[in-house]
Amino acid sequence: MKTPKTSWLRGLAVVFGVAVLFGLTAFGFYLFPATYSDWILYLRPAALNPLNPYSSAIFNPPWLFIFLYPFAVLPERVGAAVLMAVTLLIIFIYEKVPWKILLVAVSAPALRLFTLGQLDGLVLLGLLIPAGLGLPILFFKPQNAFLAALRRINPWSALVLGTTLIISWFIWGPWWSFLLQRGQSPVGWEHNISLFPWSILPGIFFLWLGLKRHSDGMLCAASLCFTPYFMLSSTIVALAALIRETSSKFLAAALVVSSWIILLAA
Repeated sequence: MKTPKTSWLRGLAVVFGVAVLFGLTAFGFYLFPATYSDWILYLRPAALNPLNPYSSAIFNPPWLFIFLYPFAVLPERVGAAVLMAVTLLIIFIYEKVPWKILLVAVSAPALRLFTLGQLDGLVLLGLLIPAGLGLPILFFKPQNAFLAALRRINPWSALVLGTTLIISWFIWGPWWSFLLQRGQSPVGWEHNISLFPWSILPGIFFLWLGLKRHSDGMLCAASLCFTPYFMLSSTIVALAALIRETSSKFLAAALVVSSWIILLAA
């Protein structure tokens, strides 16, 4: 029979073990031969200046950089390593099943994300938070999963997102005008893998299927189809959601192999 003291000690041991594993993972990402170029050149400078993030060439809502600030104040490679470890932890929590976690972690989008120091994996946290209350996180990178918001719209989630938008206007002003201006810039478009507008038709099918089956994977795939610009790392959200929803190892493995074909062909 477990005593309260035994349960407390076991819980403490679990927390300590997770903390040690997280630390080792972060240290591994610190040693990982990666440039972390997106983090160092764009995301970190914006996060270090969260009240004026658009002095950097970024395409994200401003509240993201409040979230990234604790990572940004660390030395640049240390901050990137901790952010990548957090991303891997989110993938772990989101997928739950070991073979699914492994497949997502070895996919081509994950490799791009981990080498560039990108933040796409954080969007999975927006899918995880219940009752749609993670919508502000879901829109960290809207192109990744904006249509998944359709399954999460309710009075509370609308209130949370609406409040976030109103507060953001008071702090940053009409910040969306910066995004519209940046969208007209050719910078970064050489990495674009979007097939827009030819992807609109399959996007409509994925949207219909996603709403009918309540599938985040299909809705995230539809989001990419309606987006004129996204990089390979952005597909990790749709990939992770589709793998989470399938019980077929063959189908999940086929998705990962397909992601590598896209990387090698791009």
